[in-house]
Amino acid sequence: MKRDSLTFVSAGVDLDGWHFTGEGAAYEGASGRPAVVMAHGLGGTKDSGLEPFASALAEAGLDVLAFDYRGFGASGGTPRQRASMTGQVEDYRAGKDKAFNSLVGQVMKATQGKANPAQVSEILKRRLAPAG
Repeated sequence: MKRDSLTFVSAGVDLDGWHFTGEGAAYEGASGRPAVVMAHGLGGTKDSGLEPFASALAEAGLDVLAFDYRGFGASGGTPRQRASMTGQVEDYRAGKDKAFNSLVGQVMKATQGKANPAQVSEILKRRLAPAG
C-alpha cells in the first residue's frame, strides 16, 4: 500500500495530509477511481488511528485522503488545539476539492455511484475484523 504526504490550502492555511493510493481497479471507471476524504473527530489528528481505516479502504481499491484540521497535528494555523466546527467544515470541503480535482498528480472523480456508504462500511468491516 502506497502512502504519500501532501499539503493543500483551506482558508489560506496549509493543511497536512496523506494520500493512500487505491490498489487494483475494482471501483475504477471511466471517470477515475473513487476517493474517500477523512479526518479525525474534533481535535484528533490523522496519526491517531486513521491509518488502519485508510489502509483498508486503499487495499479495497479506493483512494483515500486523510488530513489534519487547521490548528491541529502537522497542519498550520492558529490558534493551536482549538476546534472550530465552521473551520473543520471548510477544511473538509477543501479536502474534497483536492481529492476531486487533483491528488498527487492524478485526476480523481467522485464515486459516480461506484461506491456508496454501505459498500464503504462493508469494506471496513471485512478488512478490520479480528482474525479467527
